[in-house]
Amino acid sequence: MATESQLPPGVPPAPSPNSPANLFALWWGILIGPLAWATDLGISYPITQSLCAFNHAWGFHVITVCTLALAVSGAVVARRELALVPRAPGEKLPRPIERSRFMAQLGIALSVLFMIVILAESVPKLGISPCQ
Repeated sequence: MATESQLPPGVPPAPSPNSPANLFALWWGILIGPLAWATDLGISYPITQSLCAFNHAWGFHVITVCTLALAVSGAVVARRELALVPRAPGEKLPRPIERSRFMAQLGIALSVLFMIVILAESVPKLGISPCQ
């Protein structure tokens, strides 16, 4: 196997079986769902008075759609990373690969959970005016 210095320019090195999938993508999948929910909650409450003053309930919907899109991106990225990690049923895999599979599965689960939470919190925003 050629080292990085022996590869021609523009050719990425082949992943080693001991290296995990893209670590940034794995952490994105795990953290973006809770962060999207916290953002939804953290922005919706402070702007309630402003939305009430101008009677613009659509501001809540914009925030919900944006934060829901972030949570969906976490599930999509985690699913893509899960597909990239090899799976060998019955074989003992190296720890980095096992860790990558776990992180990808956790990212999918957390993103879906917080998508449900964001949607559940948006239900009252659909029927109640910000002034109530």
